[in-house]
Amino acid sequence: MIRSLSINLSLGLTAFILTFIFALPGNLLSVSLVRGCYAFVIFFLAAFVVRWAFQLILGKPPEEESTGNRVDLVTPDEATPDEGGEGQPMPANTETGEPAPQPKEGDAQFSPLLIPRLEKQDDAYRTSDLVHTIRRFSDE
Repeated sequence: MIRSLSINLSLGLTAFILTFIFALPGNLLSVSLVRGCYAFVIFFLAAFVVRWAFQLILGKPPEEESTGNRVDLVTPDEATPDEGGEGQPMPANTETGEPAPQPKEGDAQFSPLLIPRLEKQDDAYRTSDLVHTIRRFSDE
């Protein structure tokens, strides 16, 4: 990525310098600087587009396989009692085959959070209070 950024920067700086030099004789210094900055931004961004198009046309070069480049989203099959897998812990690390740590006797077991159900209040009571309040305020 550093090399690709340096290509974009060099192209942008070249456009800035050339635009500044050619705009300086006919314009003020500030106008020439602004036009040079515009040229820098346009050519810097255009370099990304051109490099992306070349990459699509020529094909992507093969990348080296290293740790962290891919995610394995496949989960292992669960052991069922029919298959004789009862009592065997699921491995914590499938690559090394290390077993999952067993819970100790003093550890609390998982229990799902139980949220109490909210009961619906009587709508007629709320509606009558609302009507009474509106009538009372409209009289004042």
